Formats: sequence, C-alpha cells, structure tokens
Amino acid sequence: MTLTLIGQTIAIKDIQVLDSKAGMSSNTSYQIAQDGLGFMWVATPLGLDRYDGGSIKSYTADGAPGSLTTAMIRTLAVDRDDNLWV
Repeated sequence: MTLTLIGQTIAIKDIQVLDSKAGMSSNTSYQIAQDGLGFMWVATPLGLDRYDGGSIKSYTADGAPGSLTTAMIRTLAVDRDDNLWV
C-alpha cells in the first residue's frame, strides 16, 4: 500500500509571531479560543490576551478595577451564546 501526502508551502512572510515582544503577557500559552466576533483569546500563566488580527490587549491581575482576580489562566471556552468562559 502506498500513501501519498500533498502539503502546502507557507511563505515565511505569512507567519506572525505573537510573543511578549509583540505585546503578549507571556511567551507561554495554555489554550486558545476564538469567539463569534473573531477575537482570538489566549490563556497564559500571566493573564488573558485578546488578539484581533492586528493588536493585542492583555488582561492581568494587576489589582486595577476590572482586572483578573488571578493571573494564571489555563482553560478557555466559548459557549453557544458566545460567552467566553475563563
């Protein structure tokens, strides 16, 4: 039996690295979820990051009003009503 696989070539210019240099709260990510608006949510050991395709917004446990109560985010889920569960 012979199995033939055909792959795609991805140009390096098409790859965008999302790391702390790009504005992520951490270089480590545990889980990624996408909501109905197209935002990509990233669970990290230092908070929750939201990527909109151009910029990153970080939510951390810095003690400010509306901030997270804990920095370590491990699991994300988007339910059928498009609520993000952290």
